[in-house]
Amino acid sequence: MKIKSFLEKDRCNTIQFWYCPSKLKWPRHALVDEEVKASYASPIHPNKNLFLFSKKKEYNHLLEAWKLSFKNSKKRSSSS
Repeated sequence: MKIKSFLEKDRCNTIQFWYCPSKLKWPRHALVDEEVKASYASPIHPNKNLFLFSKKKEYNHLLEAWKLSFKNSKKRSSSS
């Protein structure tokens, strides 16, 4: 779902940004840093566009995994 359609769907749908400097050592920083560093893949295709597309798919997958992880952690904290 695109962000614009998500926000337009319901007035209660919002996005909040929190300032979390890395010096606070929030566990999510380490997780994202580790996943990004581990996700490096050398180009399989000589064609730059194919390589960029494959990287976009990989980053989208990481982003979805991070969103799901964040959503699940938010559910756990709200039920406590």
